[in-house]
Amino acid sequence: MIIILFKIKWKIANFLFAIGLANGIVANTTELTVTIEWVWEEMMTKLTDDIIYGRQALTNKEPWIVPESLEHLRGLMMPDFLVFEWGSGGSTIWFAERCKELVSVDDHKKWFDIVLGWIRERDLRNVDLKFLPGKPWHKYADAILEYPEAHFDLVFVDGRRSVRARCIENALIRIKPGGTLLIDNSNWLDSFPSFTSHSAYDIWTWDRVDYRAPDHKWLGQPNDWWTSLFTKPV
Repeated sequence: MIIILFKIKWKIANFLFAIGLANGIVANTTELTVTIEWVWEEMMTKLTDDIIYGRQALTNKEPWIVPESLEHLRGLMMPDFLVFEWGSGGSTIWFAERCKELVSVDDHKKWFDIVLGWIRERDLRNVDLKFLPGKPWHKYADAILEYPEAHFDLVFVDGRRSVRARCIENALIRIKPGGTLLIDNSNWLDSFPSFTSHSAYDIWTWDRVDYRAPDHKWLGQPNDWWTSLFTKPV
């Protein structure tokens, strides 16, 4: 593992040196060394946080969301809840053990098989785990449309980033009045549409609580990390 990491670091060094010289960012090897060490430290910090916090969530079989938002979620869950989630994992087991019925959608076959194994080990019979590979992604994002309007008490949007906007938009009308929309990496919402195609279900009119973890860094999360809970108006 150490050898692999050093090979990666060497490739980064060569890449940065070429880019730096071409753009006048670095003029000599001393400046290059400082740049490499900064980039390497940032990458390793994010990789370490990925491993530590991600592994902890998987080991504990719980949602990989901002810790404070998980405490909020604990107080919210009821045994008669109907739950839908995009992106299976530790959250799948956690929800299944606390709700009446769970629908979970995933697009990664190997990961799907792992989570399915966890479900079978625990004999959880209230879970409908669906494997819906992408390209086109509409089957994955539109999976919730199979269910009636105002059906789910809680919908969790995680999973594939490229279609999260469509997942959120589809979820709005399927959530019960007073129900909850849970979105991880919700700081990405600024880059999503305004979700106004269903004006009566405009997400920006819903009560919103944000939980932020600015000190947690992720390889896929360049800035801070947010998890948000939106409550649908009654």
